[in-house]
Amino acid sequence: MMRFLIAVFALCALAGATHAQPLADPLAPARDGMVACNSPIIESRTCRGMTEYVFSADGAITSNATASLQDTPPIVLHISQPVSVRDGMVCGPWRASDLDTATFEIDGAPAPAEQTQALRAALREALASRFGDACTTYTQTGETISLSTVLNGRPLPNVNTMI
Repeated sequence: MMRFLIAVFALCALAGATHAQPLADPLAPARDGMVACNSPIIESRTCRGMTEYVFSADGAITSNATASLQDTPPIVLHISQPVSVRDGMVCGPWRASDLDTATFEIDGAPAPAEQTQALRAALREALASRFGDACTTYTQTGETISLSTVLNGRPLPNVNTMI
């Protein structure tokens, strides 16, 4: 479920070596105005979610993510979280409190307050084991960007992605 917080950049053809190399600045594509495609569906060239990074004048970086939680009826999550670049990784806290300001759309319309509260509670419960300090490493091989994530210093299974 937290895959929506893990950004995979849909990049144009990048010049690069054929050996896997960590990206020197994992947010360089975002600094150039690109938006991250989360959980890409290659066949339809669509994304289950999108992440935009906002860079403030004071140096703060905010991750604004939109994620499809359900197809029928369509439920979409909008959430913002602070991130930073540490040791070549995109890092940030995954906190239950971030869900307090999350908003939702149901079938294209803003979710009513009672449904918003129910969705927040359900996500808090479903994600309880995934709160903590998360860091993602982006590695490039040719035109392919792959990522791996650690949560509280331990590899997070089922979050590694390659496109």
